[in-house]
Amino acid sequence: AAFSGHVEAVALLLDRGANLEAKDEGGSTALVRAAFEGHKDMVELLLDRGADLEAKSRSDSTALALAASGGHKGAVKVLLDRGANMEAKDRLGSTALVAAASGGHADTVKLLLDRGA
Repeated sequence: AAFSGHVEAVALLLDRGANLEAKDEGGSTALVRAAFEGHKDMVELLLDRGADLEAKSRSDSTALALAASGGHKGAVKVLLDRGANMEAKDRLGSTALVAAASGGHADTVKLLLDRGA
């Protein structure tokens, strides 16, 4: 549900005791998947409920790096506002800035640079 951006459904599941940090078959938490898909509202909900801001995918990419790689500026902004580590590196040594630049996402690159990356 987080992957698809169904905020109300995820809120209900969390209210009923769903594990916020459960991982999917790919090893990603709901926050990592929501960030990858650019679901800003879902990212906010999950963080409000206590999701691990620095959770990583199997490739050691953070939610911030995955949102940046897709040019999802809204999700990137939320993650930065909550204190996401801009210098975290994946297993290849890439940061969120490198991920955004590699994807050609100039607006996201600018946001990261403006925030000190």
